[in-house]
Amino acid sequence: MAFFDVHMYYGGYFGHDEEGIMRYKDGEKTVVGGQDADFWSVFEAEEQLAHQGVDRSHISAMWYKDPQVVEFDIGLMQFENDRDAIEMVRLGLSNEAKNND
Repeated sequence: MAFFDVHMYYGGYFGHDEEGIMRYKDGEKTVVGGQDADFWSVFEAEEQLAHQGVDRSHISAMWYKDPQVVEFDIGLMQFENDRDAIEMVRLGLSNEAKNND
């Protein structure tokens, strides 16, 4: 089994600050640790957001990116299906390995 952490931002929006840098604004952030790579999916992400009090009917889209990239406007990809979930797991496990070196 392999586990990874997911940083979830919700309740806000993407926008640019005064310097033109994209940020996530007016929202919340939580880290959901210990996600099992074998079970990660769009449905699991929605379930984790529901645990944070987010109504599923208010989720218009979900996005992900490489955790090694700080900027939100570089490499942001829509999280829509199992292929995206597999890529998120790959990125998450790679990030965990780099942090444990």
